[in-house]
Amino acid sequence: PNGAVLKSMLVPEEKVSWAPNQVKVSPQIRVVKGQQYVMVLKSPTTAGCYGFAYNDTHSSKQHTQSISTDGGNQYKAEAGRTLKFHTVTQ
Repeated sequence: PNGAVLKSMLVPEEKVSWAPNQVKVSPQIRVVKGQQYVMVLKSPTTAGCYGFAYNDTHSSKQHTQSISTDGGNQYKAEAGRTLKFHTVTQ
């Protein structure tokens, strides 16, 4: 059904570095070509400076980057920006 959570995962604090690095997760979910999915990434961190990698050169109506600055209550679309991520087939 639309809006169903397919997977929720916690990245342990010790896996998040102060230096830029890739964080790998393996949700082990099946995806369908052409189907749209939403990834929500958030952190309860109150110290340090964490971020995500973006692709600011990829302009597509199929991909939308949004950001929340109020703990996930509201999201604002960021035009021309997409989250950098990789998928792997097995």
